[in-house]
Amino acid sequence: MEGIIVMNKIIRYWNQNREKIIIVIAIIAFFIIVIQVINGLLKNKSYSNENINTNKTVDVTKPSRSEITGQELTEKITETNTDLIKNFVTYCNSQEVQKAYDILSNDCKSEYENDINAFKNNYINKIFDKAKTYKLDLMGSISGAHTYKITYYKEDLLATGGISNNNIEDYITIIKENNENKINISSFIRKENINKSQSSNGIEIVVNNKKVYRSYEIYNLTIKNNTKNNISISDGINNSDIYLMDKNNTKYTAFVNEIPMYNLSLRNGQQANVEVKFNKIYDIYRNIEKMCFDNIKINNENNQVIKIIVKL
Repeated sequence: MEGIIVMNKIIRYWNQNREKIIIVIAIIAFFIIVIQVINGLLKNKSYSNENINTNKTVDVTKPSRSEITGQELTEKITETNTDLIKNFVTYCNSQEVQKAYDILSNDCKSEYENDINAFKNNYINKIFDKAKTYKLDLMGSISGAHTYKITYYKEDLLATGGISNNNIEDYITIIKENNENKINISSFIRKENINKSQSSNGIEIVVNNKKVYRSYEIYNLTIKNNTKNNISISDGINNSDIYLMDKNNTKYTAFVNEIPMYNLSLRNGQQANVEVKFNKIYDIYRNIEKMCFDNIKINNENNQVIKIIVKL
């Protein structure tokens, strides 16, 4: 009985408010449809943007930002640098040896004994046995010099995605020489004059210059023995006899075993020009502050051992 009463009330309410109920339902349905349409449009726009981003090509031969240092070059500098590298690679690919050689800096030419045939045999013939494509990565910039890692590809870069065991890596640095852009190759970064010296107990050490490479540095020294005794600057075994130190007191030891023994020992009054190679990877933020000699032996009656530090 109660169920019948409730049902009658519902029917009566519907009959009395039918138009209002239909209007409310229509409004709700309208808003649901509008919301669905808007969501559909937003999804389509998002999908379109994803396609645009996916299809957007990046020129891997013109990087402007270093992922290592965070440095970013201007568009003008990027264009200038990468165009010069492009010309160099083009000349190498077409075996135009003289034109490629002319782009090298004088210091870089010295790495090949200023011999164009040495450059051809040791660089072009080894890398460009056939035409190569390439990719550039900006490693960093310091004092107007810009260093790039260049990856040469034997296979087509787009076809392989750059994944191959036949890729060849090198480091190319753009420098200014007589107001003209030149390049250094074969992981040779730059040459820098230093001309700093220190004397102690009649022994003088002059640091003339250094050559910076990707994986090490080579310093050219002049050592003068002004004592009345023979001296040795290292035993030729212990690398920590000679080392560099940066501002964070990090040590970079020398490869003393690569120094000829006749340059490690000097007679009284003798002067020697010595090249010392140090285990220092190229890093623009690791500035060397001094060169330390911790085991210089003077062959006198006391077998004196002294230290000399040259501030760079």
